[in-house]
Amino acid sequence: MTSGGCNPEFIVWNKPSENKDAKYKSSNEVWSEISGKQNYIDFNILTDLFLVDDVKIEFFHVGSFGRTKMFHFWFNTSFIDWKGILSITWEQID
Repeated sequence: MTSGGCNPEFIVWNKPSENKDAKYKSSNEVWSEISGKQNYIDFNILTDLFLVDDVKIEFFHVGSFGRTKMFHFWFNTSFIDWKGILSITWEQID
């Protein structure tokens, strides 16, 4: 997704306080264009990703001068519904 000047990337960490290795990096994802009329973005992870307990997801903008952190959020897997869908609002993001 490059319209509007944003080239996003995200990293998923599981139990970040115990493990220094990222569980998933989206650097090879193909982003669909997002129109200004949408009020949501779907991020589909195309590989099996087993997560338990605390999870941190960090979003970055990747540009010609490197990677800049935009925001992050945390959640605990016990709050995910049976469909495996996490839905958060803008107000819940740090």
